[in-house]
This record gives sequence, C-alpha cells and structure tokens, in this order.
Amino acid sequence: MDAKSEGAAFLASSVELLPDSTRVAPRMQPLFVPAGIQRVAVVRVYSHADKPAALSEAQLSETLQTLIAAARLPGVSALQIDFDARVSERAFYSELLSELRRQLGPAYPISITALATWCIGDRWIRDLPVNEAVPMLFSMGAEEALIRQYLSSTGTFPEPLCRGSLGISTGEWWPDPVHSHTRVYVFSQVAWTREAVQDVRSHIHRGM
Repeated sequence: MDAKSEGAAFLASSVELLPDSTRVAPRMQPLFVPAGIQRVAVVRVYSHADKPAALSEAQLSETLQTLIAAARLPGVSALQIDFDARVSERAFYSELLSELRRQLGPAYPISITALATWCIGDRWIRDLPVNEAVPMLFSMGAEEALIRQYLSSTGTFPEPLCRGSLGISTGEWWPDPVHSHTRVYVFSQVAWTREAVQDVRSHIHRGM
C-alpha cells in the first residue's frame, strides 16, 4: 500500500440495537496493516425492522461509548459510522452524532456511510456534524437504475457532504470515471490480495 495515497478502513466493532438492550460485538479477526498506513475505524450500527429498537438514552450512551473507544484505538486517525437509518431512527442518529462531535472535538475526522438517495432527494443528513457522507454505490436494490442514470447525467450529488467520496464494491458497477480527487472506499466480499489491490488501482485511474 502507498502510505501517501491509500489507507485502511477496518471494522472495529458492531452495535446491534435491540428492543430492550444493546449488543456490542468487537472485531474478532486480526488486522494486518503496513506501518505508516492511515487507519479508519469503522463501527457498524444496525437494528431490525421486525424488532424495532428502543432508541433509549441507555442505547445512545452505549453506542456513543463504543464509537469513542474505536476512535481512540492505537493508530486510528478517523472514524466512520456505517448505518441505515429508518425515518423513525433519524432523530436518534442525529443526537448520537452531535454528542460524538462534542466529545471528539471539532477537528476529529468523522465519516458516515449514506444511501445514495440521502445524497440526492432525501437529504436529511445535510445538517449532521460530520466531515463526509460516503454514498454507497452497491447493493442499491430497485433504485440502482435510477441512481446510475442520475449520476451519468449529472456526475455528482446535490448534497455537498456526498461530493468528496464514494463507496464501491469489487464485482459491482462503478461510476465511470472515478475522479482522481474523490476519496474511494472499496469493499470486498473476500480477503484482499496483492492482485486485487492492483486491479482496484487500475480501475480507479481509468474508470471501469
């Protein structure tokens, strides 16, 4: 990896919001990252549609402490929160991120993942105290065709938080071209290899 232009975003922990409790699962696999490579700790926060979370003060506090612990892991220089907020959960995530920003301070880089629709029409994220929202351009379901058409005609998102980065996955569609000034988070369903990294590099430089 090139320490000047590449980094490693890794799953640090997962937070499962349940109807009456919070379940935190730490990372179980070892992480091997070359020295000098920037590390972004990712925390996945999720709930279940058939078992709505309580979204209580206790759950907010436990989730917040998990996020802060991830941000303070050795070698970590930024934090990303990966979540799919239902409309009924948006107030919870807004409060969570506001308190996270207060505790980490104004200079700490905070990133969130975002459904592509949040970056186009449903821009509820616009006032969140984060540095970036990463549009997830994979597993988009029924809306994929519309989103691809939108990007092919405009080349960007109307929401400013979404304009500096992209989330893409190996084996799925990528926007063409991927601009050199865009921060790209590449997800893989299998273990990374040297050949896979080289393939991603070539596609980012020339589009796919």
